Amino acid sequence: MLFRNRPTLRVKWMEVKHGWAARACWHLTASRVNKDADGLDLPGLLDRIEKEMPKTKPEVQWTMNNTLMAIGIRHAAHGDPLLCPFAASMRGAPTSCR
Repeated sequence: MLFRNRPTLRVKWMEVKHGWAARACWHLTASRVNKDADGLDLPGLLDRIEKEMPKTKPEVQWTMNNTLMAIGIRHAAHGDPLLCPFAASMRGAPTSCR
């Protein structure tokens, strides 16, 4: 039953301030970005990561970083230009993003 509720839990846990729930949320978000990001607000996630990452616990930062990397690797148009060569090489593509 827990697995069927992933989308609901991910959204619910996005608003919770508990460390373990936040880690689970960002893990589920990274997984979703990697598998199927349709319907996700990737620019909004990037803004949230940029705003919250400096203030959160290191354990939560690690999972936020997984989401950040998933966006940079799977959706280079939204990623940091500095990550473009790395992201392209991870996909086996040419290393120029432009």
